[in-house]
Amino acid sequence: MCQRALVDEIYRRLNEIDLGAVELFHPDAEWHWPANAPGQSVYRGHEQVREGLMLWRESWGDFQMVPQELLESGDDVFVKARYQARGAGSGVEFETTIGHLFRFRDGLVRCWWMFGDAEKARQRFLAGDRPD
Repeated sequence: MCQRALVDEIYRRLNEIDLGAVELFHPDAEWHWPANAPGQSVYRGHEQVREGLMLWRESWGDFQMVPQELLESGDDVFVKARYQARGAGSGVEFETTIGHLFRFRDGLVRCWWMFGDAEKARQRFLAGDRPD
């Protein structure tokens, strides 16, 4: 599966609350949450990524990620995505744009970074400034 198709599949499965989406991640995967996010900031390996996904999903009653822009460069794919959510406990509706950077290895997601400032992350991606 090509990287673009894999990213589309990740969003489709996560929007359907399919935690089996973890099979699209490399066994040594790392999922990096924004530094200002509460709790654990990096989830490593299938078990921790699945735990992170469960925590993420439990926080939201309704949650959709809508990719708006996708840029590819080598093994990296940047996605500017619109989040539309409603808090599970509060019922508060939330809408924002987030940046995601996926790095692939062996046809699977090796690293996934989330950025609160999507435009800044996009500009850094275009400039070749990528996390290690």
